[in-house]
Amino acid sequence: MNFENNYAEKSKTSKEKFYTIAAAVAGFLTISGIVLEKNKTPFDSNLIELLDSNTIKLENGTSISLPNFKGFNDVKIYKKPEDQPKKVIVLLGQTHEMGEAVLEQSNEIERWTELSSMVSSQQSIYTALDKLVDTNVLSKVCIEGESTQKAINEEINGLANDASKATSTIISPYISHSQAVQETMNTEDYKYAVGGAELLAVEKQLTLCPAETLQANEAAFEALEQFSEETSTRPVTQRDIDLLRSSLLEAREDVAFEKIASQPEEVVGLVYGNSHNFVDALSRWNEKNPTNTFGLAVYSAKETNMFPAQDELLTRGFTQYEVETVSYAMKYKPWVQNELTVSQQADGLSWLMENGNKYDFSEEKIVALSEVLQFGK
Repeated sequence: MNFENNYAEKSKTSKEKFYTIAAAVAGFLTISGIVLEKNKTPFDSNLIELLDSNTIKLENGTSISLPNFKGFNDVKIYKKPEDQPKKVIVLLGQTHEMGEAVLEQSNEIERWTELSSMVSSQQSIYTALDKLVDTNVLSKVCIEGESTQKAINEEINGLANDASKATSTIISPYISHSQAVQETMNTEDYKYAVGGAELLAVEKQLTLCPAETLQANEAAFEALEQFSEETSTRPVTQRDIDLLRSSLLEAREDVAFEKIASQPEEVVGLVYGNSHNFVDALSRWNEKNPTNTFGLAVYSAKETNMFPAQDELLTRGFTQYEVETVSYAMKYKPWVQNELTVSQQADGLSWLMENGNKYDFSEEKIVALSEVLQFGK
């Protein structure tokens, strides 16, 4: 398993390189049943307090109220016990783009699922930030994957000059092997693929800032490469996991807090991968900076509902992959649709009857799907 040779060399930018290698390692860890993230472990109540309301009060007396948003679980607000922080970080968990080299290893169903999840996630981020900007809760957001302001400015300028081109560049690797998707593609439908925060920065008074540094990213690259080399000939150990977690998650989370600390605003947004929740980072920061404490509002992303009747199909014995196959067959876009059109149903059923065997999608499942959709009635 050599992620550097198989993936990184094919990536076009440092941002894509990082997403590509990280995705490859995440995939390997998932297959191996290894949990890298620590976001499900309980926090130390001596260092962190979870508020029982959606409002947090700052040191200067300002109260910040944060609503719940569609596409996210209910907001959770953390702070140091018996403390009123100087600054609040509003974290929005994201599903970000995958590197092209990783997508090359996926079939058309898997690519469609990744695309749908990514665009749905970015639409939810756009909608949430739009509301937070309109209500004057925040005006600045630091973003994952970027380490310099220059890179951000170039990205925003390119998006402002030709949004369609920017969108096509991102989504083309997802659909390059699917003529059916290409024929029905409308770049406007996929506009959120460029990033919810990035899109809003073009449209409104939202300022973006980097949440990474080149040094931290290089350290993460090195840790990923070392993990790849050392585990290619032996089993993964707990020490491997701890070292990878330290560089890939914890060090980068600490950097994000440092970058946010340099911003003058009292409330700063942070868009970062949904596997991060930064509660441990909040403990570390507040312990090291007792006179400059932070509060943290966490919006963790919900999983994308890939199909209008997903729950009913699952109760009928469909696997999640079969649901995703149906979504692909019918080109259902969960970020812009609530229900299927008749033509989508007809085209999708026809595609499944012609191609279903290729993906182990049985005729019995096609009959069951027709019943759920009440197609033809």
